[in-house]
Amino acid sequence: MRYVCSYCHTPIEAEPDDEHKVCPRCKAEAGIEPVKDKAPVAMQYFGLILLVAGVMAVGGSFFGLAS
Repeated sequence: MRYVCSYCHTPIEAEPDDEHKVCPRCKAEAGIEPVKDKAPVAMQYFGLILLVAGVMAVGGSFFGLAS
């Protein structure tokens, strides 16, 4: 599993069940965080809402000019 050091941003490969993870560059033991490959669901919904609002704004202005 991929981790990243929150102090020096060095990527780290480690097993999830390892209790003692240490950054090879700055030797930090705290702040080793898993890399998130996917955005949280709330951010995905927010992006969808922005997309719909943008399409409606462009579509509304297009149909408003056509009338």
